[in-house]
Amino acid sequence: MTTIKAAMCHELRDPLTIEDDILRAPETGEVEVMPDAAAICHSGISLADGAWGGALPVVGAKMGAVVLQRGIPWAVELYQQGRLMLHELIAGQWSMDQINEAIADTKSGAAKRNVIMF
Repeated sequence: MTTIKAAMCHELRDPLTIEDDILRAPETGEVEVMPDAAAICHSGISLADGAWGGALPVVGAKMGAVVLQRGIPWAVELYQQGRLMLHELIAGQWSMDQINEAIADTKSGAAKRNVIMF
């Protein structure tokens, strides 16, 4: 078990709160990824706004359906070839404490992709 910082949604359309959460150990066929940053995207905002339903509280997930063995090498290769302009996709870098401001920036259309630095 690993303790992580999570952006928790307790009430739909309310600001997220940063809390400690317990991440269970990976099971057979799973891998644990501990990034130094995560992007705020419209799917995560829609989750907190209630677009997908479900029970609260909820923590959004990143890369939940990605096959890392294929996806990461492919993205790296495209980036190295100059075909994936990752740096151009990032509008701003925000701290965990600024997550709600970053979400508002993304919702307003001022940014397409903000990055939260852990």
